[in-house]
Amino acid sequence: MKKVISISIITILYLFSILQVFNLFVADIYFASSRQLFEKKAYDQALQHAIDSIRLNANEPSYYRQAARAYLGIGDLNFTLSNLNKAQRLNDKNLTTLRNALPIYFAIAKSNDAYLGNALNYYNDLKNKYPNDLGVLADVAKYEKELGAEQNYNETVEMVKNLRQDILEWHPSFTN
Repeated sequence: MKKVISISIITILYLFSILQVFNLFVADIYFASSRQLFEKKAYDQALQHAIDSIRLNANEPSYYRQAARAYLGIGDLNFTLSNLNKAQRLNDKNLTTLRNALPIYFAIAKSNDAYLGNALNYYNDLKNKYPNDLGVLADVAKYEKELGAEQNYNETVEMVKNLRQDILEWHPSFTN
């Protein structure tokens, strides 16, 4: 009897594990499909696939970032920000997660001037968290410059100048 119970428990755990792996696999498929649909400007469908990927794996920041892009595509900037924030909260120490949000904040600010402050606050937060990361500073400078945030851009240039002045001469974020 103990053997039957043990085998049953092991079988249930095995099946549960297979189901979990299958859900992760399907979530990635939905995510990839959402990205493709977004590129085709099928924003409603892209959003649905992004939501499906989140439903299957709510712990993956890139799924929320993709949902943010889809919400941006349909013009819902509040849900765009909400999903970006969720992605960041899931993995707030991962620089890739944080840097991949830069262009989305830029697009939000370009879509509606009322959200310019959100973008600039995010960029300032990144500069404060990573003041010695030239890659972060160059990316932030690019978007500050394109948004016309001259004061912010000049502050970033000063930060870069203090770290490695030669970059100002050749990096596209700092040259015209």
